Amino acid sequence: MASSTLCGSPATACCSTWCRMRCSLLLPMRRLRTGCRTSSFQPMMNRPQSRKACSSHRSASNTRPRAPAASSRGGASSICDGAMGGALPGGTPLASPLVVGAGSAAGSPTRPRPQAAAAAAAMAALLGPVGRFRWRVRAVPGGARGAAGRQCYDLLVIGGGSGGLACAKEAAQLGKKVAVVDYVEPSPRGTRWGLGGTCVNVGCIPKKLMHQAALLGGMIHDASHYGWKVAQPPHDWRKMAEAVQNHVKSLNWGHRVQLQDRKVKYFNFKASFVNPHMVCGVSKGGEETLLSADHIVIATGGRPRYPTHIEGALEYGITSDDIFWLKESPGKTLVVGASYVALECAGFLTGLGLDTTVMIRSVPLRAFDQQMASLVTEHMAVHGTRILRGCTPLRVERLSDGRLQVTWVDLASDKKDTGTFDTVLWAVG
Repeated sequence: MASSTLCGSPATACCSTWCRMRCSLLLPMRRLRTGCRTSSFQPMMNRPQSRKACSSHRSASNTRPRAPAASSRGGASSICDGAMGGALPGGTPLASPLVVGAGSAAGSPTRPRPQAAAAAAAMAALLGPVGRFRWRVRAVPGGARGAAGRQCYDLLVIGGGSGGLACAKEAAQLGKKVAVVDYVEPSPRGTRWGLGGTCVNVGCIPKKLMHQAALLGGMIHDASHYGWKVAQPPHDWRKMAEAVQNHVKSLNWGHRVQLQDRKVKYFNFKASFVNPHMVCGVSKGGEETLLSADHIVIATGGRPRYPTHIEGALEYGITSDDIFWLKESPGKTLVVGASYVALECAGFLTGLGLDTTVMIRSVPLRAFDQQMASLVTEHMAVHGTRILRGCTPLRVERLSDGRLQVTWVDLASDKKDTGTFDTVLWAVG
């Protein structure tokens, strides 16, 4: 039967110097991992070699470095203790090419043979900065732990939106240890949502679903022209909102599952920088967690802006962060702004049968082709959306019946006017 090395692999002519060194280190390291001392370990140097074993491996085994013998006050048992503490007796670090000699009763370091020096250097390379084996540190759930209890990663992504999630998943596929930190600061109205960012929660997804609801209403209206005798039923906002929000929540869960499948750690807390490679996260309960990474990506996106210079804007208005999470119909709505967010929201509100007004200070869709922008606003006006051009709001007040009174000024004539609405939606940037 062919002879075998300490690692259990057959001894062949292809065994390299590194393989022989690895064999001589493997067993004592296994014992160190389980907390066993190596004083009872004796390398199998003198086992009879099979005749079939190659002469090169047989001759090399005679020069394999021997493990240090145990002594009552030093020796190999001190190496085990030092491996867990990161230093040999006398303060000699494990990275030093010094080993404890068998004849040193006090454990004094002696200069080893070249093979033993190489073995000690290899062992030092496998030991982490705190004297533990590196694979044991990396096996800690949630990332490797640093000296101060912080969790260490190759890449830390702050922000769980479209960009942040894509970055984290790609890095994880390349074998990096990745974590994602995501936290949603509640809107002034108290609206909050889950993982996925603006697009999933308060942007593309719920907007398109509500547009689909509006388009279905338009088809029912047009059906009579094609011979369908269908009465126009009233729209149930509560039922639509529940279906949209349930779908969004399923996407939140799906993103979390995808991160887990790719071994990406997810943290739901608000992060702030401690230094260029460390952040401090604070959970809802106030618990702090330190995270460090070689690289940190900021992918936090943006939030809608309130025109705080307008009286009552913050107290009584909502934004696109809130419109998709309303439990009840917004009713008669004033949309302030002329961005694509403003016109899209006004469009599906009108399509759902709600009285909707858009207040434009200057031009609609400023960054877009103005001929196309004019066609959009004309189409909206034909289908029932009221357009107020060249106007800007001055204040918002709540009336005794709970409705909102908005005062605005016409910039061309400097004439003031008022209107009463159930909801004021700010879409000003």
